[in-house]
Amino acid sequence: MTFDPYETGLDALKTEYKSLDLCAEVYLAQANNAIGKEQESVALQLCDEAIRLYPGYRRINALKNLREDILAPSLNVTAAATAFPGEEIEIRASHKNLDGFLRFGSIRLRK
Repeated sequence: MTFDPYETGLDALKTEYKSLDLCAEVYLAQANNAIGKEQESVALQLCDEAIRLYPGYRRINALKNLREDILAPSLNVTAAATAFPGEEIEIRASHKNLDGFLRFGSIRLRK
């Protein structure tokens, strides 16, 4: 594990100010940082913990909204920008929080 001074600083703030509901902002910063590192499960845990610990905080909806964004289903499909008849094009699909979707291989364009 590598040393991250930003994360270390946030942990120190969380420890020092845990008795104040303003500490929810530290959780929000940590959750956003985790998302930036593609650690959505960590971000979700941070949101859940902050919502549980500071339910009356005036900006708790920022954490609730971030939680909903993490859990929102998404489907991303990309394909080549140009295609010519008779050629195959590669289509890539990725998904999050979906039970599944129809998977397909390459598509041949007809004249």
